[in-house]
Amino acid sequence: MVFSSTIFLDLFLPLVLVGYFLINRCLRNIFLLVVSWLFYAWGEPSAIWILIGQSLLFYILGIVLERSHKLWCRKLWVGIGCVLATGGLIYFKYLKFLLDQVTQIVSFEYSFAESIALPIGISFYTFQLMSYLIDVYRQEVRAEKNVINLMLSVAFFPQLIAGPIVRYSTIAHDLVHRQNTWNDFCSGMQRFAIGLARKVLLADQLALIADAVFAQPPAAVAVPV
Repeated sequence: MVFSSTIFLDLFLPLVLVGYFLINRCLRNIFLLVVSWLFYAWGEPSAIWILIGQSLLFYILGIVLERSHKLWCRKLWVGIGCVLATGGLIYFKYLKFLLDQVTQIVSFEYSFAESIALPIGISFYTFQLMSYLIDVYRQEVRAEKNVINLMLSVAFFPQLIAGPIVRYSTIAHDLVHRQNTWNDFCSGMQRFAIGLARKVLLADQLALIADAVFAQPPAAVAVPV
């Protein structure tokens, strides 16, 4: 689902806003997590399990890391988390590219990498989970005991597929103690409207010109001298 799409602007976003302010305050994080999963599953129904699985893994790693008191043990757990996260990122995003480079040196055939689909936003939520674990290792935040809060910090739909990557220490307090005011709501809607206008009226229109230029062979594109 794209932010500028009709389904998002006319259906998803209004329903989320109405549901958020009508639902009991103690259930709002659960509500936001469910709608964020629906938002992601709209475009990646199978990859949602990768997002959920990684979130659960780092939830457990964060608790185990905090309960480890020896320095070598803490380094071991944070190292395991970083290796698993980067390993998954390399597998989904870079394995085919790496194999293509190897085939230019050593002649061999492969087919399994052709079927690997890149999950949307995997770079954003992978690095966000790594930053959470590193924050726990540095003792800048306590390990999150509420799995809903941690999952929401990673899956929150406004930043899930396009970033930015937010450190957990930056949003940990707002996950539980955020305040909602009319002025903040109006300010947020104004910023959203301005950003949407820039994308639809400027970026999308300029992209048509850029795509037409990039589609030309290099010899057909004149270079000013």
